[in-house]
Amino acid sequence: MRAVQSCHGTPTRAGRVKKLTIRVNDSSSSSSNGSASGHSEPEDELDGAAMGGKMRPLGKLQREDSFRLRAYGSIRNFIDGGERKLSQSFFFGRQQSQHQQQQQHRNSECMDYDNISVSNASTVAQLRRESSFLRRGSISSSWSISDSSGSGNSATQSQSQSQSQSQSQAQAMTGHSQQHCRDPLLGWLEISISYRESFHSLDCTMVRARDLPAMDSAGLADPYCMLNIITPEAHAKYTRWQRTKTVHKTRNPEFNETLQFVGVEPEELGNSLLYVALFDDDKYGHDFLGAAKVCLSTVHSTSQYRISVPLGAEDQYSNVAEMSQNWPNGKMLLSLCYNTKRRALVVDVKQCINLMAMDSNGSSDPFVKLQLKPDAHKNKKHKTSVKWRTLNPIYNEEFYFEASPHDLNKEMLILTVWDKDLGKSNDFLGSLQLGAQSKGERLQQWLDCIRLPDHFHEKWHCLAADNPTH
Repeated sequence: MRAVQSCHGTPTRAGRVKKLTIRVNDSSSSSSNGSASGHSEPEDELDGAAMGGKMRPLGKLQREDSFRLRAYGSIRNFIDGGERKLSQSFFFGRQQSQHQQQQQHRNSECMDYDNISVSNASTVAQLRRESSFLRRGSISSSWSISDSSGSGNSATQSQSQSQSQSQSQAQAMTGHSQQHCRDPLLGWLEISISYRESFHSLDCTMVRARDLPAMDSAGLADPYCMLNIITPEAHAKYTRWQRTKTVHKTRNPEFNETLQFVGVEPEELGNSLLYVALFDDDKYGHDFLGAAKVCLSTVHSTSQYRISVPLGAEDQYSNVAEMSQNWPNGKMLLSLCYNTKRRALVVDVKQCINLMAMDSNGSSDPFVKLQLKPDAHKNKKHKTSVKWRTLNPIYNEEFYFEASPHDLNKEMLILTVWDKDLGKSNDFLGSLQLGAQSKGERLQQWLDCIRLPDHFHEKWHCLAADNPTH
């Protein structure tokens, strides 16, 4: 057939119409509206930009999942017998949403879906970009655009670009908020500082601390302080850190102890910091409680400077203070897991470092003994293999102890490290205990093993000098 000629003598192409349709399935109104007719909702054709009296082609936007619509755009309220309302708009900006909200009261008896006219494909992409960025987290759904005229590729590209832009905006907002997040408050420390210029001495009095973190099952701690001066070069001025006494069984210790730093010049006060780190005293490892920094530029030689400062999270200086403490018996890397299928505690002895030398050649032949007490299931004792002539043995050996999670709340895992001697008794090197009566990192690892089963929980622990089996 020949094409129909227009009045100007040029053939007229058949008009192409794209449909922008929103399908909404609402469970609250399906029984009253949709199910009564037994037919699907009609698709309304949308107006486009006029081109010679013809409709300009538009895309067909379909909803892939059924949901209760909640969002930010400009679709008019769904009203069904005065029961259903959608209080917010979905697509357009604030100016168009205000204009359409005025029409909502005049069109309260309209259909359950509305038609939206757009002018071009760029507007569609902009609407999709806004809707994807402003959709609430409770609506997890996707949109797709289909075009019978073959322009679906461009729409798909615009959709992917809009999604990437929205993701970049969300990441930027997340990073911006994280920068303004404050460190967790771990308590308060009251300090009194004075400087005696004639002796070049800085006197620091640890008065008291308040609201420290709990370290044991009773909700208490055994805190003490470690002090040093941080130079403008961000280094500790003294190799040996000053240490206060330990105040036992309290989260609000009263120290009232003065520590002196000798050899501090007056010009050093302007750019130096007093760094105070608080730890929990335990024979199996000193756990971090909090840290405070005090600028020494406010210290005057004629008066005593007293201040209460908040305690923050650990940093590089607190790690230096912890490493400065001597642990002659070494450390052990231990991994725990409660296996629900076997109903057993899995103990993975990874390795030990810096063990004591017990042989004349400056090394040891270490192995580890394991025991779970009290032994309700008659578990036999376990021990690792012997690693000859080393102070840093690597084991990676697993052992199973049958026990229920309820029993683990009452039991204690005891590990002892020994030096193997042929022909005579073995030498004791160190010990470690973990259980519900432990403190700090050891208690946390034990509780994590019970609360989060079928996962290995790995931590380093210090070895104590006493033998708990004797």
